[in-house]
Amino acid sequence: MFCRALTKYNFSKRYYKIPKFPPIFGDPSSTSTRREYYESVKIGYSAEQMYKLAADVVHYKDFVPWCTDSKVIRHISTNCAEVELSVGFPPLIEKYTSLVTFSKPKMVKSVSQESRLFHYLMSTWQFHPNADDPDTCVVHFSVITVFNKTSFATCFLFSIQPAN
Repeated sequence: MFCRALTKYNFSKRYYKIPKFPPIFGDPSSTSTRREYYESVKIGYSAEQMYKLAADVVHYKDFVPWCTDSKVIRHISTNCAEVELSVGFPPLIEKYTSLVTFSKPKMVKSVSQESRLFHYLMSTWQFHPNADDPDTCVVHFSVITVFNKTSFATCFLFSIQPAN
């Protein structure tokens, strides 16, 4: 979803899809509250450009699916920030705090614990330069979530599946 959402951001270059991991591990009828999502995309921007976008936490609301608000609460160090995010799974809107770590220019990782929606949420964006074309990179995006309720997990599963 993150990679697809980037195409909605005001970019003018063309991006190219590459084979990706199976998007969902788990059955929607499962009683498990753990959900995982993985996506890999070759995109027409450098790893540095993509890192800058993913590290711009204040603008998550502009391009991260379901994010309705985002702000930095405090900078813990040059590589770490405490961030407040609001996400919407209509009709639910939830605010939670994440610890975001930055490994320039390769990775942005966000970890959250204990909210009304989930026990645990980790999202990771990794950027791998393309040696053959420095104006492109491969973006690997993953989300691992342990929801508080099976119904939340099922809602998440159906909301990220592509429409037929």
